[in-house]
Amino acid sequence: MSRRRQRNREGANQPRTTDLRPSAVAPRFLLPLVAALLGLALLSQYGHALRGPFVGDDYLFLEKTRHMGFLALWEPRALAFHYYRPWSREFHYWVLTRIFGPQVFPFHLTSLALALGALVLYFQFARRVAGSPAAAVATVAVASLAAWGALMVWAAGSQDLWMLVFALAGLLALASGRLALATVCQVLALLSKETAAILPAVALSYCLIVERRGLRAAVARTAALWGVAALWAALHPLLGGRMVHPIREAAIAGLHQPLTSIVAHTVLALVNLDRWPRPDQGWGRALLASVPGTVLLAGLVVWGLGTRLRRNPGKPGGTEPFAVARVAAFGATWGIVAWLPLMLPSLGWHAYYAMFGFMGMWLALGAVLARWPKSAIAVVLALSLLRTGRATTPSHDWGDEWFQRRAAGFGAYTRDFLLSRYPALPPNSRVYLANVPSGVGLIPGGEESPALRVWYGDASLQTHFLSRYRRRAAGEPRGNDYFFTFDETGGWRQIEIGPPMAGAPALRDSGWVPEHRDLMMTMLAAEDWQAARSEGEKLAAAAPDRAMYPYDVAVCCLRLGDVGRAASWFARAAALPDASAAMKAVARRYASPAGGGNRARPGP
Repeated sequence: MSRRRQRNREGANQPRTTDLRPSAVAPRFLLPLVAALLGLALLSQYGHALRGPFVGDDYLFLEKTRHMGFLALWEPRALAFHYYRPWSREFHYWVLTRIFGPQVFPFHLTSLALALGALVLYFQFARRVAGSPAAAVATVAVASLAAWGALMVWAAGSQDLWMLVFALAGLLALASGRLALATVCQVLALLSKETAAILPAVALSYCLIVERRGLRAAVARTAALWGVAALWAALHPLLGGRMVHPIREAAIAGLHQPLTSIVAHTVLALVNLDRWPRPDQGWGRALLASVPGTVLLAGLVVWGLGTRLRRNPGKPGGTEPFAVARVAAFGATWGIVAWLPLMLPSLGWHAYYAMFGFMGMWLALGAVLARWPKSAIAVVLALSLLRTGRATTPSHDWGDEWFQRRAAGFGAYTRDFLLSRYPALPPNSRVYLANVPSGVGLIPGGEESPALRVWYGDASLQTHFLSRYRRRAAGEPRGNDYFFTFDETGGWRQIEIGPPMAGAPALRDSGWVPEHRDLMMTMLAAEDWQAARSEGEKLAAAAPDRAMYPYDVAVCCLRLGDVGRAASWFARAAALPDASAAMKAVARRYASPAGGGNRARPGP
């Protein structure tokens, strides 16, 4: 066997990465400098989030972990949406509330730190694979993505942020030969979000494409990662766990988009164009707000590109052509693999779901753009400017920053309104809300919200939509019920309940009658006859020419066993001009001696 053939055979299973390393060792201040620039850029872009309140699912996690012991955090019980994420949800909320209480500022500050940590880890990994110029371009491009917005504004974004930190740390550990550390990172990433299940495939592609190992050697190097993923899949409630505890919830109709739509939105979100930017306050203000972050990120790109240009003034910059091809191939593979979960039929599409894939794609693009510094600078400047416009574009997608900021603002307004009107609520109070704007996350899941329990620090309070009203059951603790309705012009307004009013309300308030009519109909549906009768009597006084209100009062009296009063109200309804023939017939029946003993509910 010739010596050349022997070298080729021996090298088939050995990593060859020396041509991908930076041309010179970076100074000691490199990472602190990068972290400082990225941190300032994030603060300039998302500093407003530090003042934002909790939103939506945050209240679910706060309440769940409020009285949990440490060991209970890791049990797969009472899981929101059946996702098992004990590190990024239960443990994360448990630790921060134990230290700071239910204060939102530490949560947002932690999210900012996690985002910074993810970007610094990404820069380190990209620099190891493609060199400083490509790493600078890729990192700044990723930091300029509008998809970060929801993760920074919403405290529950910690789920994705922790997953990104551990996944990137795992890749960096693998590239450094620290396989045990990479395995630990894989475990923690999976305990943060299910998306980390694709990490072994990304690691395998790194070994095959970047390190150029043979397939057998690459599989052996990533075997522990595959083993952890297989064990996790066997136990996860949505996967293997279904065999022990079946989940019979049907997929939400219309949640999953067509494949072409998913691909188009994902590719466009890579450059902040998944939705055409139309800033709600105009481009002038949006561009002005983007200046600090854009300047900081542009400075990082210029520095990164300049490191290679100063050392190799005769070359266009970046890695060597053959290395660029391999980096681009690995980055594209990483991106495609990380985007595969978006195809699952149980998922909707949101830009931040694709963040880990964006990092792979921008590694590929960064390696190519680093060879043309002027083009690279122009691209990242455009991305940064588009980010601000995209972040302030009105949207119905709860995965967008604008949507989350609107929800946070509405939640803060509601909290301040209730606390100013009722600094304290009696125990076992129930609050019912009507005409709540869609998508504000005030009652996550649509059933019941723990928001008031967090705001008032009282575990006995309940918050529901008005449509969920029900009569208190026998033996249930007594308490007060409060009703509020919202309109776009006047904001929140309380619907007063109680005994009939002394006089009819001013009919100039055109909203009073329909509000109390809706309330009475809700109480009728819930068979709370006493409360419905009280509302009906007030409506009959407010609109004395309408037969429907005394008729409904009569029905309530009948249900309560007061036949004499029911007959009187039926007669009153029948005497009004708009009384139907059926109403008059019922009135005649209850006016007769034989009808007085009939306690069945009359027909319409």
